[in-house]
Amino acid sequence: MSVIILSAVLLGMAATASTAGFFARFSALDREYKKSADALADSCANVALLNLAQNYAYAPTTPVVVSLGTGTCTIQSITDLGTPSASSRTVLITAAAQYRQAFSAVEVNATVANPGFSSLYPITINSWREVE
Repeated sequence: MSVIILSAVLLGMAATASTAGFFARFSALDREYKKSADALADSCANVALLNLAQNYAYAPTTPVVVSLGTGTCTIQSITDLGTPSASSRTVLITAAAQYRQAFSAVEVNATVANPGFSSLYPITINSWREVE
């Protein structure tokens, strides 16, 4: 009788261990998807910064979808914070991406210098954060 109970306990432990390993693989895969979504959202924010560096007045009125390799991201908005001056403007860039089941969004607060004025640093990043 004790052999049967011991066998049942060992069988239960083996099943639990194999199930834990099975779910650990999915957890690792979800982390990789999240990293990819983070990288896509950051890339979209960088595309927005590049567009601002090339065109001081860049301000899309609708979301802009950007294709990057096998993924896509969206520049959701570029909003002026305060009134732009002749020499610079401070903007809030919102970008988002989804990769498989993972989602990521970032907000970038940056000051963009007007290239018509002398500026050593055309763009200054004030903050860069992931948002919910």
